[in-house]
Amino acid sequence: MSRRKKFIIIVVFLTCIVGYGSLHVRDNLLSPTNNTVPVVPVYNGPLVQVGMVEIPVEVASSSDAIIKGLSNRDFLKPQKGMFFTFSQPARYRFWMKDMNFPLDILWIREGRVVDMHKMIPADFDPLKPVFYSPDFPAQFVLEVNAGFIDTNGIKVGDPVFTKNLDK
Repeated sequence: MSRRKKFIIIVVFLTCIVGYGSLHVRDNLLSPTNNTVPVVPVYNGPLVQVGMVEIPVEVASSSDAIIKGLSNRDFLKPQKGMFFTFSQPARYRFWMKDMNFPLDILWIREGRVVDMHKMIPADFDPLKPVFYSPDFPAQFVLEVNAGFIDTNGIKVGDPVFTKNLDK
């Protein structure tokens, strides 16, 4: 076999290998079982950051929204919360009327967690309602799923930042 034919065969062989390899890589990238990190869309809605934990929130600032809160819902999505805003700091009371799932509650003032209640059951007795309030005045309240505080290592004194609350 001539040198020219050997050279052509080698070039064709290498082209096939490279072509197959690039198809294999392309198929792997498109495969739902690949091990690549998915691209996570940027969240542009209201956000509360407690310590290093970012929490997408629904904001309750009107009287009606504050009164309703999370009542009559079946669940709150994991890692989400409801953020209550008040015009001035006070010892606001919360109860579990018409709640269907347990909560953790954080009270916030001047960019810090000032108090918290963990693992509040969804039980409610209208003849003996239980109220939850902070030991110190707070201007904001964050409700999250029960266990969230412990799971994320949140403590009284942790810094709190907000973003896009007007959306």
